[in-house]
Parts: sequence; structure tokens; C-alpha cells
Amino acid sequence: MDPISKVIQQTSRPAKARRSSERSDLIQYFMDTVNRERVRDKRKPLPFLYFARKCTGLELKDLYYLKSICEDADRRGGWKDKDGKWHPTSFGKVFFGSLKAKTSEL
Repeated sequence: MDPISKVIQQTSRPAKARRSSERSDLIQYFMDTVNRERVRDKRKPLPFLYFARKCTGLELKDLYYLKSICEDADRRGGWKDKDGKWHPTSFGKVFFGSLKAKTSEL
């Protein structure tokens, strides 16, 4: 008679490997970076599906452009306080600000 652990190992199926695509890797990158900022600010992290939904209408080349803009966030904008200390714009602000629909003036 075989031990029960050997029988369970034989009958259990191997775990499915998570499918990975270029698009999901980019969305995962956005999620990790924004959630790192959110946790630092003591806010709840956002789930993967939230970011996937936000990026639905974007093509892959647009996601790469968005990534380059967000990585350069500290150089592209920010503000100085009255003491002259520079406060760079956060990755999350640039990410969500870039995804907003632009309204045209009439």
C-alpha cells in the first residue's frame, strides 16, 4: 500500500501556467508602480482589472508611449514650495492624467 501523499501527488493536476502577453506585462508594470505609491500613501491598492479596464482602448504602441511619459514624470512636471524644495509629479498622477479624455473648447 502506497502512502496517501504519493497517491495525492499522482492524481493532482499540475498548476496552469499564467498566460503572459506584452500587453498584460505592461499593465502589470503600471499596476505595480501605481500601487507602490498608493501603499506608501496608506491607500488601498487597485486590482489588475481596474488598470486593464482603464487601458482598454489603447494600442500596444500607445501603452509604451504612456510608460515612457510616466517614467519621466519627475522631469516633466512638478512644483516648488516656498522653501524652494522641488516636489516631482508622481507616476500615478501622470498615468491617470494621461488617460483622461481631453475636452475641446468651443
